[in-house]
Amino acid sequence: MSARWQQELSQYLPKDLRCALRALDETTAARVEELRIRASRPLMVAAGGEDIFVDAHGRSVGPKEALRIGAEHVGEIFERVTRASVYAVEHELQCGYTTLPGGYRVGFCGKTVIRLGVPTIISPCASFNIRIVREVIGCADPVLPFIVEGQRVHSTLVVSPPGVGKTTLLRDIARSLSTGFAGCGGFHVSVVDERSEIAACYGGVPQTQLGPRVDVLDGCPKAEGMQMLVRAMAPDVLVVDELARPEELEAVRDAAGGGVAVIASAHGDTVDQVLRRPAFAGCAGQDVFTRCVVLWRAGGVGSIRGVFALPGMRMLYSPPHEEGGRVCCG
Repeated sequence: MSARWQQELSQYLPKDLRCALRALDETTAARVEELRIRASRPLMVAAGGEDIFVDAHGRSVGPKEALRIGAEHVGEIFERVTRASVYAVEHELQCGYTTLPGGYRVGFCGKTVIRLGVPTIISPCASFNIRIVREVIGCADPVLPFIVEGQRVHSTLVVSPPGVGKTTLLRDIARSLSTGFAGCGGFHVSVVDERSEIAACYGGVPQTQLGPRVDVLDGCPKAEGMQMLVRAMAPDVLVVDELARPEELEAVRDAAGGGVAVIASAHGDTVDQVLRRPAFAGCAGQDVFTRCVVLWRAGGVGSIRGVFALPGMRMLYSPPHEEGGRVCCG
């Protein structure tokens, strides 16, 4: 049986690439996270943190034996992904990616020009990174009892290095809060999805499962988006990915000061490393974040190290070590 992505992405791929990827063994196909398609380079997929070169028969081989990507391949993919209209996706080309039905995100790389001060990728593209959304329904279940008390949602910061599962966890927290769960009614959740990674919107409609009480602002800068959603949608909870800039943290403080809970993520190996950054000054404690979820690589992608109360880093939950705390994947 084919994986869903093998069927849904077929229409965007040239015949020989389509056949090669459909011939992957089921175990590999089920693990694929990215398709890496580069002109004059071998066909490659990323699966479970491993780079796999693929030949014309779907076999894992060395780079020299893999199916070679030609200019005709990238040209055909670009035409299909843009629906043969570069002007229709001009904004996406400025951002460097577009989203397809089903939530697949296609990153572009190639020749750029500067238009009105904005770098814009132009045809022909040289490479594509097609990312496959991995939803893990229920991966937030272990942490929910520690970030929700009655009808109060604690503002929570999810911390981990890149590629360890922050976005997957955020997505399932948003879904659970929107849907409601045992002993807890649903909340109105607003998502600022600047890079279309949480909701994977296509035509403004989320392609991931986020529940019945979710509003998504897609492609909007985080700071401005949080301000817009607080004013316009009256959310109980704001969800936002990868905080970093001072203006983003200022918007978080404003939202929290207005009684809106904020569930957010940040890159870092430790909570202390994140909170020492100038932009995060004063964010731990009653004013903003009162909970922190830490993910780590040691137990594999998606491993929860613990849930902590802020300030003070009092541990509220730590998964049994023998189970590795693995609840989701990146």
